[in-house]
Amino acid sequence: MSNTFSIKRFGMILRWNLLTNWRHYLNTTIGMAIGLVMIVFTTIGDATRMKEMGIERGLSDTDMIVWQLGYMLAFTAFIFCFVLAAYIFANMGTKLQRETFMMLPGSNAEKYLSRLLFATVGAIVQFALAVMVADAIQALYALFMHPDFLPSLTLAAIKSLGQNLLIGITLGNSAHVNMVIPQVAATAVLLFSSSFAVLGGTLFRKRPAVITGSIWLALIIGFSYLMAQMVRAGVLDRIPVLDVSELNWIVIVVSAVMTALAVINYWLSYRIFCRMQVVCNKWVNL
Repeated sequence: MSNTFSIKRFGMILRWNLLTNWRHYLNTTIGMAIGLVMIVFTTIGDATRMKEMGIERGLSDTDMIVWQLGYMLAFTAFIFCFVLAAYIFANMGTKLQRETFMMLPGSNAEKYLSRLLFATVGAIVQFALAVMVADAIQALYALFMHPDFLPSLTLAAIKSLGQNLLIGITLGNSAHVNMVIPQVAATAVLLFSSSFAVLGGTLFRKRPAVITGSIWLALIIGFSYLMAQMVRAGVLDRIPVLDVSELNWIVIVVSAVMTALAVINYWLSYRIFCRMQVVCNKWVNL
């Protein structure tokens, strides 16, 4: 098979992936939607009780829901996308599945990119669909239980996304720069996390999400411990006070480094995929 990249073959592999694994994607989305319904119902119920008690928080009903669900949904989305990225090659669990996928008429780059898209972009799409399903269910419930209180998480999320895009478009406005920098840093962290999960999912054959997640958690705990020791030792007190512009440049440099590391992780993942065989080690794909 030619090593050149063909858009037509790539599209056919994407179609094959979708038609072969659509039940798995549907079940995953439904399962995530059920979990989100529980989270949404709990938060909506709390907000409704506070509204009935006359407790005001200085926010509109919709904004109140967004604030309460924001952190929980963000954390849930991170875990969901991390796990699905770690299961990038869940379609190659058996020998027959590995033979079928590896014998597809396409280059290694086309096959790898198809799985990468389903494991990353596909995970985001599945989570978005799950959010909309959960939002529709809670809206139907609210219509009968408290019709005067009908927040829409989906519309609020779209509104928030639009505001962030507007800030990005008007980046030249110095007032918006300090708002964009944290978003750039968060994007770099998420990209690196996704690439780390993909690398672990490509390397480990059995329980990739558990092993990769454990390594990721160990790294976070180790980094947190190191920072705590530096604070106790007074190392950070010796660093001169920086102004906002200097801090922004440091964040940009760190974000660029994390983005470069993410690219390296994806490249290593691809190289491991190219070395995969039908019969591999019991635990690793080498």
